[in-house]
Amino acid sequence: IPHVTVIADQTGPYTAVYSNVLWQRLIESSSITVTYGSDSKPLHLSFPSGSTEWSGVLPAYNSTQYPNPDGGPYPSTYGFIQIYEQFDVVFEAVCCVNYLWNGVDCETFRKSID
Repeated sequence: IPHVTVIADQTGPYTAVYSNVLWQRLIESSSITVTYGSDSKPLHLSFPSGSTEWSGVLPAYNSTQYPNPDGGPYPSTYGFIQIYEQFDVVFEAVCCVNYLWNGVDCETFRKSID
């Protein structure tokens, strides 16, 4: 699911792949339903009662896929997610074709979405 992760301050232990941990935490601790395709990738999100947003506390979390670089669980945090069906936005980002965020196979781009 294409997504943008925004942090409100620079407190750690957050890294570029932390958005994947946030998705894990959100799916496991909320009532959001995720539909997966045959390739096990998420295709669709749905919220209870047809809502388009969720907010709440994500409890402390041990990620086996993306362990906390400081060791131990990621601390509890407040989360907010909103699905936008249509929007006008300009993305300016670095896009990497691997998940390591090590600067290999990366390209800076700017894209308008209408």
